Amino acid sequence: MSEKVSYYDEGSETVLGHIEQALTFLENNKGSHGLILIKFGDWNDSLTAIGKEGRGESVWISIAYAEALRQMSELSQYLEDNNRKSDFEMRRKTISDAVNNNAWVFKML
Repeated sequence: MSEKVSYYDEGSETVLGHIEQALTFLENNKGSHGLILIKFGDWNDSLTAIGKEGRGESVWISIAYAEALRQMSELSQYLEDNNRKSDFEMRRKTISDAVNNNAWVFKML
């Protein structure tokens, strides 16, 4: 658990540190609806550059982020790290609420 793995560009961190940094990046890059910003690409290559102006949000990335937070919460419980577990659960609720409130709403015309 303490073994360090190099980053592509510079520095190193544990695997857990790599995961936490990725999740923190996603947490800090949300759009106006609270969903994760697409940036320059999404799972669907036809959406490449849709977020280049910093406004495009992805439901799919937001759902994947919520699942990653669920798994990290479980890992934190296993590692007996209640502070991290609580943080991951809070973040998961926030992103899940954003998806449910903004992506699945049916509106009559």
